[in-house]
Amino acid sequence: MGIPMDEYLSLLGLDFKSGEFAVILIDFYNMDNLEDKRRGNLKINVDYSNTLSGYCVNIAGRTAFLVDCISIEPATLRERAEKLFNTLNSMYEDIVMAVSSIHKSALGIPSAYDEALYSLEYIFSMGSQTIIFYEDISKSANTNYYYPPEEERRFINAVVSGDINEALFIYNNIWQQNIAIKMELAKLLMHNFLSSLFKAFTEGLPSSSPDAFPLQLKILHMDFHSIEDIRKELHRSVETVCEYMKKMSNDDEEELKNRIISYIKNNYMDCNLSVEQISEKFGRSRSSLFSIFKSKTGEGLLYTINKIRIEAAKELLAENNLGTTETAKAVGYTNVGTFLRVFKKFVGTTPGQYKEIILNYKNTIDNKDK
Repeated sequence: MGIPMDEYLSLLGLDFKSGEFAVILIDFYNMDNLEDKRRGNLKINVDYSNTLSGYCVNIAGRTAFLVDCISIEPATLRERAEKLFNTLNSMYEDIVMAVSSIHKSALGIPSAYDEALYSLEYIFSMGSQTIIFYEDISKSANTNYYYPPEEERRFINAVVSGDINEALFIYNNIWQQNIAIKMELAKLLMHNFLSSLFKAFTEGLPSSSPDAFPLQLKILHMDFHSIEDIRKELHRSVETVCEYMKKMSNDDEEELKNRIISYIKNNYMDCNLSVEQISEKFGRSRSSLFSIFKSKTGEGLLYTINKIRIEAAKELLAENNLGTTETAKAVGYTNVGTFLRVFKKFVGTTPGQYKEIILNYKNTIDNKDK
């Protein structure tokens, strides 16, 4: 939303004692009775929150800790996270926990979350039920596995925008970085890419049903005989999702254009109607709304507002005995001078001249009928 992270935290009423943060994600490996477990997990977090200082929230069905590190060392974070894990594991044997590294400012919170999520996916991909630390994965990744959170974010952004060339460039580059990996890690990479594609889908089209996700997730159960088979299948999946995202984005923009035009037609008489008001109404920035509307209509948004108002003014002048001032107010203009200027730009005459032309035309038709 364009708000600095530290300011945003204060708006939420989160009072941290330091500028160092980490994120812990907690989930369950066994999906049986998952909802009951998650409800119990939230209660556990409250009961054992003294183990780590910070705030707890439910994100996408998982429990997330935003940990206020208060200048604790990574070793201390590890020790306390393991203590919390052991406590939870004694109650739920299939608990899994992923811990990010410590970030030195509030700006690092999104990266910390990505690290924890990445680590959690690593657990599920490798088939282990345990606690895992991002730092341990990142150390091993230097030699045999490469898919850092910052590259995943670039990949997701490309897919969201439907930029197939950029998405495939990033995808192929990551595969090149992992060219020497074994089949086990190749399957992990496959899992992570599928997860990234689904994130892109839900981020780019949040109002769509997950059932509409075009990627055939049965790929997870396919029997691959080589790493190259995995690479080719994922390549096709990236193309499929990018093409779908681009199409859906275009469809959404077309629908948005129609909704805006309908809104203007229903509200042109409101003197407060403006580009800013419409931007706020539809939850888009002025620049993005202008770009979308221009690409879909070939017209600027303000031009369309004026055009619809002037068309309404022409009808009023032709059908009523309203004067110029009354007509201007009736179609949303508080300044008569502005109305006169805009009317002449669109019609080529003043409102008075237009009314006279219409009146003469009607008289001519009436005389012919007689």
